[in-house]
Amino acid sequence: MYLNEELFTLFRKYELIETLQAENGMSAMMQKCIAETASILPDFKIAIVQSHPARSATLLCSSHKTLPLSLDRVKKAADLLKYSTEDTLLVRFANKTIRLSILCDHTYLCVDLPNNTCQRSTLAKLSLISVELAIIATRKQRELNSSNSTIVPKSTDNMTEFSCFFESLTTLFDKKNISGYSALIFIDFERFSSAKDFVRFSFNDDMLLLIQEHVSFGLNNNVMIARVEHDLLAVLLQDITPSESIAFEYVTKNIQHFRRKLKDHISIDSQKFFLTFKAGIRLFKPSDFCDSRASENAKALIKQTEFAMDLVTKESEVPYLFFTDELLFRYQRRICIENELKLAVTNDEFYLVYQPIFDKDNNIMGAEALLRWENKQLGIVSPAEFIPIAEQSGLVIEIGNLVAEQVCKALNSQLQNIKYISINVSCIQLKDSMYSDKLEYLLAKYPKSRGRLWIEITESVAMTYLKRTQLLMNELCAKGIKFMLDDFGTGHSSLAYLNELPLSTIKIDRCFISGVTKCKKKQAIVESIRKLSESFSLNCVAEGIENESDYTFLKTIGVDSFQGFLLSKPKSQDELIKTLSI
Repeated sequence: MYLNEELFTLFRKYELIETLQAENGMSAMMQKCIAETASILPDFKIAIVQSHPARSATLLCSSHKTLPLSLDRVKKAADLLKYSTEDTLLVRFANKTIRLSILCDHTYLCVDLPNNTCQRSTLAKLSLISVELAIIATRKQRELNSSNSTIVPKSTDNMTEFSCFFESLTTLFDKKNISGYSALIFIDFERFSSAKDFVRFSFNDDMLLLIQEHVSFGLNNNVMIARVEHDLLAVLLQDITPSESIAFEYVTKNIQHFRRKLKDHISIDSQKFFLTFKAGIRLFKPSDFCDSRASENAKALIKQTEFAMDLVTKESEVPYLFFTDELLFRYQRRICIENELKLAVTNDEFYLVYQPIFDKDNNIMGAEALLRWENKQLGIVSPAEFIPIAEQSGLVIEIGNLVAEQVCKALNSQLQNIKYISINVSCIQLKDSMYSDKLEYLLAKYPKSRGRLWIEITESVAMTYLKRTQLLMNELCAKGIKFMLDDFGTGHSSLAYLNELPLSTIKIDRCFISGVTKCKKKQAIVESIRKLSESFSLNCVAEGIENESDYTFLKTIGVDSFQGFLLSKPKSQDELIKTLSI
């Protein structure tokens, strides 16, 4: 079901409410949203309820004075839904049918479905409304978390809310009598999503308490722990020892002990969870920071710790990294890149190159648009370096809009005789509630680009908010946009995703293509992907082709399309035009 005018108007009202209620809490914002929802569903009783594991359910807001279901029943239904693999549950009792769906952590949309009105179109409309409300509720919750207004349960003396945590960190820089090293640790739990999928919680109270037992590090009152986001903890160890080497050894020993404890598993409600994490650690003395404002020193410390955590990868020998002098240069460069990125669009520093995609007869059938950046201060900056920073800073939305417009403009004028040009899109862009409208505007502005603008998404992007992604992709497909699944085989590959998502093409990742003739395992993988694409009636593109033998093998097994330096390096727009005219 695509958005009709009624739902389109409703969702725009949601966005306006979200903007106008930016300074208010979740309850005020959702009450406005529910009032607007009730205006198009006047026969429905609608409520939003919060149900925490160890507490009674509470009413957040409602369209009517009376709830469609008692709070006790809501809690029981929420507990059932928590252990379900679905996001929605229909609860039937007496002559009533209640639809309960998850919006965000411990927060549920409760709708009383009137008799004889539960048509398929009505349920489809409710599904879209639930998804949109879930998006803005999750966004609001994250905003509250990031603005330090989310209170972490104070079940023990050491657990605190992040606002108090930041205040203590700031106060530390004002203390003149601290001679020892302290440590700030950020711990990001990487397998929490799989646990959430199983039991429908995200960092609930029980899990926090169990984890806290293993991160106290034995410093008693000198330890402070807070939740930064859903699956991110901050730990402050104050005044460990005057010796940097001993402080390093102490923190290392305890983080390794914490790692072993997680390997053993954590049990909740007889269920065992094996969690992994990555951590960034910054040993420091207050005198290490020279800004006269303590709050700015605290912010710099947090950024450095987070920077170290972000550098930990799956390939790292250990899941933690200390911020050291060796990292200082990389950190300073990152800050410089972030600052320069903010001016790059205004200064017209970005440009596009196009790498052709060839068919079996060596004819150019399409091209992938690749973003390049040349800065006066930094010179040419690799996309592998600046794109992650753009994503983390939110600048990727503005940059992505620029790329989409340049490609649509080129398709509408100089590149009219190419079948398609694909652009790469991140999960940040897909979460932009205005993304579909922006593309529709560009397609209307440059009409000859309609049907020829393709989008490449990776498997990890597709898996982020899968239902939302699926709805958006369906909406964009209706506008004539086609989708390619990039880096296939490297992430969350699943036949279910190929069946659910409206894809036209899959791209076999270069890691399977490079040296394929010398590795039987790679050959088997590539042939399997090729046959899989054929089974789903999808075009198959092999990317990263760099030698003749690999190219010959790929053609022999029936791959449809080809991309790589052997066939063509990325070209400027003028070079591509000349190539197409030959």
